[in-house]
Amino acid sequence: MKQQFVQAIKVEFKNVASQAIKQMGYDKASRTAVVVFQSGGQYAYQKVSPITFGRWIHSQSKGRFFHRNIHGNYQYVKILTGNKGV
Repeated sequence: MKQQFVQAIKVEFKNVASQAIKQMGYDKASRTAVVVFQSGGQYAYQKVSPITFGRWIHSQSKGRFFHRNIHGNYQYVKILTGNKGV
């Protein structure tokens, strides 16, 4: 059985203007990008370079950047499941 290890990370979240993403944060020490979607779901994407995160958080469309550059390209851990409408 494959084990997953969860590392404690320190992330300062920033609210972002996006229809898909509510907040984003980054831990330089572990190179982990954390995203909170408008649905409430939270995910930590591992081994994201500081340059890539910087481009993402400053992109005009955070959701488009996520789908083109993050989703499917980085391993992730689900932190919380969304509860939109609750």
